[in-house]
Amino acid sequence: MKWSGHANKQVVEAVVAAFRDPAEISAHRLSRLTARDWQRSHHWLDASGVALYFLDRVESLRIENRLPAATLERLRGNLADNRHRSSAMLVEFAALNQSFQRAGLVYTNLKGFSLSPESCPRPELRCQQDFDFLIDGTQLDLARNILSKTGYELIAANPDVWEFKAGSDELTRITDHYKARPQRCVELHFASSGPPTHLLFRDSRLERRTRHSWGGVTFPALTRADQFIAQALHIFKHLCTACTRLSWLLEYQQHVAVRYQDQAFWQEVREHAGNDTHTSIAIGLATLLSFRIFGGKCRLSSRSGLLPVFLPRSSSGPT
Repeated sequence: MKWSGHANKQVVEAVVAAFRDPAEISAHRLSRLTARDWQRSHHWLDASGVALYFLDRVESLRIENRLPAATLERLRGNLADNRHRSSAMLVEFAALNQSFQRAGLVYTNLKGFSLSPESCPRPELRCQQDFDFLIDGTQLDLARNILSKTGYELIAANPDVWEFKAGSDELTRITDHYKARPQRCVELHFASSGPPTHLLFRDSRLERRTRHSWGGVTFPALTRADQFIAQALHIFKHLCTACTRLSWLLEYQQHVAVRYQDQAFWQEVREHAGNDTHTSIAIGLATLLSFRIFGGKCRLSSRSGLLPVFLPRSSSGPT
């Protein structure tokens, strides 16, 4: 899939501001935009990952009538498509988890459905691309055999992740971005010493994994502290490249907002982060950027690297 075109600057600013401003201010800002401005920005809304979150936000503020009719219709149509797609993916997700569990695989789910409800209140608001699993590196061949039996083929192998695909190889059209796809993708993440030895071993997070339920499916997941750290590291990794989705920062900020008064949670984050400078910088940078962009209040503590100390958000923050 190839994205093209430049978004209208005022649209980008208005969309981002809508997540932090009250209804009256957001409505005024949105009313100043033309249908042509929105038309130019549709691809950016989709590529940034915030399109459906934005729709949910303006509807919760009851200001969706400030959008051009064509843009509102497009957003609602995409939400309907993505709801259908999310439901289909949940079926595949449940089947994969059942196959792994029957085989005795030591694993946990990453991202995706495990982000709900803390980071993503409803999965249909998130355009999920694939399934990610963290597995015991010593069971990599077992996991590959399981996936092979369900139609997945290994297409790429790196020192710490294997990528599998099933179904059609046809590229998805931009117009079908939110629709259920014939392609299915799985990424297996595992701990490795890397070259030249490539020694495989069990990631310590697997020893702490917990059970999580969503959509009637119960599955192994990272602890909430480990998941939060993984989100920060994921954002930091992409900030070091040319590709960072705005929705990842929004989901991270939402996770912070849900947990900001949970002192036990933040203590667990500190313990799991330990003295690792890379992790502390990732958390600090992800926190700083997400709150600068989407609002709320936080400050960073120098006593433990750049781990954040959170303060209550303003009433105008994102829901």
